Amino acid sequence: MDYNEYNSNGEKKKFSFDLKDKTSRSRFILFLYILLFIFLVIFIRINYKSNINKNINENNNQIQDNSQIQDNNEEIKVEENIINDDNDNKEENEIDSMFSFIDLNNYNFKYVISYNDVESVIEGKRYNNKFDFSLNSNNEEIYFNGVNNYLKVKTEKNGSYKITTFPYVLVDFFDNKKIKEIINNSILSDGVYKITNDKLSKILNENLDNPNTINEIELIKRNNKVVKINLDLTSAVSAYSKEKITAKLNLEYFEFGLVEDFKLF
Repeated sequence: MDYNEYNSNGEKKKFSFDLKDKTSRSRFILFLYILLFIFLVIFIRINYKSNINKNINENNNQIQDNSQIQDNNEEIKVEENIINDDNDNKEENEIDSMFSFIDLNNYNFKYVISYNDVESVIEGKRYNNKFDFSLNSNNEEIYFNGVNNYLKVKTEKNGSYKITTFPYVLVDFFDNKKIKEIINNSILSDGVYKITNDKLSKILNENLDNPNTINEIELIKRNNKVVKINLDLTSAVSAYSKEKITAKLNLEYFEFGLVEDFKLF
């Protein structure tokens, strides 16, 4: 039994609240602390749940954004590939159009080949896969006659024939398809097609030093048809020969479609 709850007459004391009373003031302050504690707990729990939901929503939005970005990037890459392919096809079609007369494989030709200070002149005609031409170099003339894979040579001195190969170094300029392939893999800049030794080595299946050095090709056209090709292959031929060589070729074509069939030796 708590005797402090009773007065001097033995009667139970009535409850009274007085801030001046030390006990009452202590109880009031304790009550306020309890209320404050409860409020903080509720606030923290509510705020914690709110932050969790917010983070979940942000993560979901981020995932959707990333997915959208990835999809957009993939669409852009696909569009770029399509554009690049279209541009490549367009350039190839333009080159095919410019070479349409040469691709008939019926013409007369004159090729001037310059290696260092030595100049050689090749003149002749082509009918489909047949060739008939002469090579004049250092005041000596040699005659060639045959087809792509079976060419004969006759010297003026003894008049005998023997099997040989086409007279070229590194680039077979008798092969129009090879010339077009080189041009298609070149970059057009200021009216000149430029190709590195690296790209040229892949086309020709040859190991060429100085992969970044440039070779140049100029197309001379009449009515948008190629009638002459000037090639500066100094970089490629020097890399191929392992010595410094100036190599320039001037390939001229004319009288398209006027060459009649001829006999082989």
